[in-house]
Amino acid sequence: LPPPPPECGARHPEYRVAVLVPLLGPPPAFLPYFLASARTSSALVDFVLFHEGQRLPWERPPNVKLVDVGPGGLSELVGLRLGEELHLPLRNATAVLRSLKRLFERWPRLIAEYKPAYGRFFSDYLLGYSHWGYCDLDMVVGSLPTFLERSELAEQDIVTFSYGDASGLYLRGQFTIHRNDHSINDLWRQCSNLGSGLEAELQHKVSFLERSEAAGSSGAHQHTRFVSAEGCYSKVALAAGVRFKIAPKQAIGLDIRSTASAVWAGGAVWHCSAATEPDASLLQELAAAGVARRCYLHLPSIQPAVGGASPVEVRDTGCGDWISPECRLCAADPPADGSSIAYYARDGKVHSRRIDSSALALPSPNAHGCHQAAIFHFQEWKKHWDGNADVVDVLSPADTVDPGLAFHVSTAGIRRLRF
Repeated sequence: LPPPPPECGARHPEYRVAVLVPLLGPPPAFLPYFLASARTSSALVDFVLFHEGQRLPWERPPNVKLVDVGPGGLSELVGLRLGEELHLPLRNATAVLRSLKRLFERWPRLIAEYKPAYGRFFSDYLLGYSHWGYCDLDMVVGSLPTFLERSELAEQDIVTFSYGDASGLYLRGQFTIHRNDHSINDLWRQCSNLGSGLEAELQHKVSFLERSEAAGSSGAHQHTRFVSAEGCYSKVALAAGVRFKIAPKQAIGLDIRSTASAVWAGGAVWHCSAATEPDASLLQELAAAGVARRCYLHLPSIQPAVGGASPVEVRDTGCGDWISPECRLCAADPPADGSSIAYYARDGKVHSRRIDSSALALPSPNAHGCHQAAIFHFQEWKKHWDGNADVVDVLSPADTVDPGLAFHVSTAGIRRLRF
């Protein structure tokens, strides 16, 4: 038998990814599960959380870095960097900073509009990293070294993980990474709401807030216009000829009536077709299969391409209702099974290739229909949990670094599992 391929060791010698995550407001109940799930990616990925002095008592894996920017520090950091990068006069820059402070206090979610600019805002923290990226906190992280391929890191400028929704050609807010290069880190400037139209966009939002306050509402439960980072940014990247890949490597909980669930065990996240918790036998099998995954030095493909490339016609209809029409990028005639195709952009054109995802399935058949994912995003499910403190099991500060930790995520909440 040939010798096994060399492994990454504690740290991959060539590539290192910094995933940048601002935390505004009180820590969500599910945050310790995010922290715990980050551990398995330590050979390749660091998660850098910027917070404003919130109490975060949980122990952290070595690849989770906390940066305390102090009360109001994120609006100040973002405002100052925008003023510098856009060369705003002092008076205008001061107004931008003041607006961001008010808006972030009311609607913390608005910081997500600025995701494409994180590589510039947080550039002081990117020394030594080959790549940077962004993600959401309402998700479980799987074994990213299993999913990030050498060809993606070496040959693409941007890599994003979709969930098999093959109609949309977007750089996803849930997980996108970039080559750490000035030309890539400055693409955001070409989006009006982040660049030339920033001040007008902020004024629109502040005016909405003031009208809400005048009507006697705090504005906390009303929503101002949210400009998705996925729309304009994706269109700019395509028009600039940037090389990017959209790979169906994430799983997501969209329907609150879903019968599916996710299990984190053995350092891997599994998307299962059954909502019930796995029995002890299946849990042990999931854990063993997760532990068996390794970070190999050559970062092989877990979704190899099969067949040649096919050109993709890009339209502005048929996908992305949450994105303004002028920024929509939709694939004409997408396949019904989006998990079987990856998209590639180069020189302003898009092509697709069929992929083989069979390696993601659990080796033995099981009634739960589990397959491994890079991340599981419970975007809609968490809304079903709001206001119910009992739906997320509490973890002690030490539980987040327990190598035997396992848990189950469903529409009913997050439950710790015992072997």
